[in-house]
Amino acid sequence: MIFPRLVLLAAAFLGALILIFLHSWGIEETWIKPSLAPREEGAAGRTQWGGMIPEFKDPPRIFLDNDPYYFMRYAQTVARGDALRVRHTDLDNVPYGREVHWNSGWVWWLVAGGAVTSLLTGETLTQAIETWGLYAAPALLLLVFALVAWWITRRWGAAYAAALIFLLACLPAVMWDYGYARPDHHGMHNTAALLLVLGFIMAGGGWVASSRRQAVSAPDAAAARRAMLVAAAGAAAGLWIGATQQIFVLAGAGAGLFVAMFLRSAEEKESLDPSLFRLWGNTAAVTALALYLFEYAPSHFGMRLEVNHPLYAAALWAAGEILATIAAWRSGTAPGGAMRGRFFLALGIMTLPLLALVAGPDAWHAWRDGAMRRQHDFINEFEPFTNSLRNNGPLHLLARFGLLPLLLPLAGILAASSRVRASTRAGLLAALGASLVTIVMLFVQVRWAGLVSIALACLALASLRAAGEWLGENKRRPWILGGAYAATVLPLLIFFGFGVSDNLKRREAGVLDGTLAWTIASRDLAFNLKRLAQMGPVRVMSGPGQTPALHFFGDVRGTAALYWENTDGVREAAVFFADQGDEEAKRLARERGITHVVLQQDTTLAESSVRIALDSDDPELIKQSLAYRLCDPLGSIPPWLEPVPYYGSPMAAGFQMRVLRVRPDKLSPAQ
Repeated sequence: MIFPRLVLLAAAFLGALILIFLHSWGIEETWIKPSLAPREEGAAGRTQWGGMIPEFKDPPRIFLDNDPYYFMRYAQTVARGDALRVRHTDLDNVPYGREVHWNSGWVWWLVAGGAVTSLLTGETLTQAIETWGLYAAPALLLLVFALVAWWITRRWGAAYAAALIFLLACLPAVMWDYGYARPDHHGMHNTAALLLVLGFIMAGGGWVASSRRQAVSAPDAAAARRAMLVAAAGAAAGLWIGATQQIFVLAGAGAGLFVAMFLRSAEEKESLDPSLFRLWGNTAAVTALALYLFEYAPSHFGMRLEVNHPLYAAALWAAGEILATIAAWRSGTAPGGAMRGRFFLALGIMTLPLLALVAGPDAWHAWRDGAMRRQHDFINEFEPFTNSLRNNGPLHLLARFGLLPLLLPLAGILAASSRVRASTRAGLLAALGASLVTIVMLFVQVRWAGLVSIALACLALASLRAAGEWLGENKRRPWILGGAYAATVLPLLIFFGFGVSDNLKRREAGVLDGTLAWTIASRDLAFNLKRLAQMGPVRVMSGPGQTPALHFFGDVRGTAALYWENTDGVREAAVFFADQGDEEAKRLARERGITHVVLQQDTTLAESSVRIALDSDDPELIKQSLAYRLCDPLGSIPPWLEPVPYYGSPMAAGFQMRVLRVRPDKLSPAQ
C-alpha cells in the first residue's frame, strides 16, 4: 500500500507545480511582459509621449502590489552592507524619514536568494535581488510544501500529505500571497499560521496515547512534543512577522484547544498531557523574546504593539500555563496553591496586551490614530469581504474558498461524536477555532483571505482524519473520503480554469490590466522626476499610493505612504491636499522643503485627503481642497506652484498626471 500512496503524493506535487506554473505564466504574460514593452514616441493631447526620457525605451519591470518595492529596497540596503536590520528609511516622509518595523526574515530571504541568483546569472547583487523577486514567494511555497509533506507523511501517511498540499495550491488567496512577481511577506504570515495550527493538529491538541497500542493512531508523548515545538515556532514567528493579525489566529486555535478539554469520548484511550501546553507556552515565549531582541537590540526598543513585543511573549507563556492548569484539572489533578497562583498570575499577564492596546497611549498602536484609520478606507486590502460579494456576487465565495466553508458545521458535528478520538477532536477544534476567528476578521478586512485559506485547509485535513475515524471499518471509506475531497477542490479548479482562460484571452487581445496601467503611469511619473533630479534635489508631495514607484523607479522621495510607521507623513499629506485656502499647504511645503507636487487628474486624491484630514465627505470641502483645484486641467494654479512638462506612456493615457514645481520665493504666509 505504500507505493500507491507515494504515487498519489507525487501526483499531488505535480498538480501543485502545474497550478503554480500556470498562475505564474498568467502574471508573466499579462503583467510583466506588458510592463517591459518600450514606449512609442509621438504626441497626444496635453501629455507628450516618450521621446526625451531614455527609460521609456527600456523600462524596468513592474511588480505586483506596492510592498515589494520597499522589501527589495531594504534587501538591497542589507546587501550593500549598510545595515543588517533596516530600522529606519528615508524612502518616504521627507525629509525626516521614519522607523521600519517589518521583520528582517523576508529581507534576508531576498538577499540570500539574490546572492544565489547573482552567481547563476552574473548580475550584480542589486540587480539579482530584483530578478529573484519574481521567484522568491513561489520558492518559499515549494519549500513549505516539501517540509509539510515530509512531516505529515511520516506521521499520518502520504495520502493526507497529498490532500493538504494540493488543496493549498488550489486556493486563490494562497497563490496570491505566495505569488510570482510579488515578493511580499504575506507568504511568511501564512507559513507561521500553518505551522501553528498544523502543529496543534499533529500534537493531538495535547492528548496522547495511553498505551503503545494506541500510539498507532494517536500521537505518543515524543511525537506530541515535537509537534508542539513546531506549533511554538509558528506562534513566535507569527508575532515576529506581524502581531496584529497573528494574535487572532492564536486566540482562535487556543479557544479550540480549551473547548476540546471539556469533550470526552465514551471510551477513554487517550489522556491529556499538561506538560505539552507548558512546553508550547515556554518555547513560544522564549523564541518570541529572542526574535524581538534579535530584531531590535540594542538600541531600537520601543512600545509598538503592531509587531512583536515582550508583552506578547509573556502572553504566550501565560496561555501555555492556563491551558496546562486546566488540562491538569481535567485529568483529575487537584490544583495546589502553587498551581493556582501560577494560574491567576497567567490570567493577569494575559490581559496586559489588551489593556495596553485599549488604555495605553495612542502612540502604542497606529490604529489609535484617526488619520491612519481613515486612510484604511482607501486601501483595497482593508475593504470588508462584503464589498467583494456585493461587487462580484455570491459565486465569488465559491471561487475563493470552494466548498470549504461547509466544513464549519461538519467539523462541529464530528467533534461532538463519540466515535472520534480525543486527540483528533482537539486538533479539529483548534483548526475550527482558527477558521471561525479569521473568517470573522475577513468580513472586517479582505486581507485576511490568506489566513482564512490556511485555517480552512488545516480544518479540511483534520476533518478528513476525523471522518475516517467516524466511518470506522466501512469498506467504502476511501471512496467516501476521496469523493468528498474531490467535491471540495473541484469548484476551485473550475474557477482556476476560468482564470487561465481569461489570461489567454487578454494576452491575445493585448488588453492591459487597469491596475497595471495606473502603475505604468506612476512609473512614468517617477521617470520625469528622476530627470528633474539631475538639476537639484527633489522632494515630492503626492498621494500615498504613488510613493513606492517614485523611490523605486525614480530614486526620489515622497511624503505619504500606506504604512502605519508613517502616521506623520499620512496626516500631513492629507492636510496639504485638503487645504481650503493654501496657507497650511504652503506651511508644510516650507517646513518639509517640498520641491514638487504631483497628482492624478481626477478627484480621488481630493476625496481621500478631505476624508483623512477633515473626517468629512462634504462635497463643498472637496471642491475647495487644493487637490481638487490642482487636478482640474482648466483650474487656476496658485502662484506658489508652476506646471512642469510631463512625459508619459500611451498605454497609461487613462491616468493623466500633473507635475508642479514649488516656488520657494512664494511660500511666505503673506504671499
